Amino acid sequence: MLDSAHFSTLLLDQMPALRRRAVSLSRDKIKSEDLVQITVLNAWEHRERFEENTCLRAWLFTILRNAFISGIRSQRHEVQDTDNQFSSQVDVPDAQHDALVLKHLMSLIETLPDTQRTALLLMGADGYSQQEAADICKCSLGTIKSRVSRARATLNTLLNDPEARPALRRSANADLMSA
Repeated sequence: MLDSAHFSTLLLDQMPALRRRAVSLSRDKIKSEDLVQITVLNAWEHRERFEENTCLRAWLFTILRNAFISGIRSQRHEVQDTDNQFSSQVDVPDAQHDALVLKHLMSLIETLPDTQRTALLLMGADGYSQQEAADICKCSLGTIKSRVSRARATLNTLLNDPEARPALRRSANADLMSA
């Protein structure tokens, strides 16, 4: 196997021939540059497969040809949309919306009292059974059920009525003081 420095030198020596071959295949200067770049990247990633006493140019031309053919195959599935006629009809949901909803939910979970939050996360996020959660929290099964039920009810209220947050915090603090 060639060392990286020697392979790099040999690869650079083949660049003019690769460029000429890419132009002859693609018949487009810009596409040929992309094709050469893909070829060099693939050759570098798989340099350990190159056998030292074989023809590097033939190996690179094979990679170039395969990249060109793969590009043609992928273009078959693309639709030219220069006037945005097709793209304007596509309805794509906001990619960030789910992340924002999750972040909001996590911030609401943080407002829950520790006992309710722990019970909810043990069962909801970590997948523990009610009995396992009760054992971890060192309380009865009924207490875990009650904590999870209260946590869900509180989250439901918070999600549906943002104005209820300050009142629920005061209520949760009062529950903590009485517990």
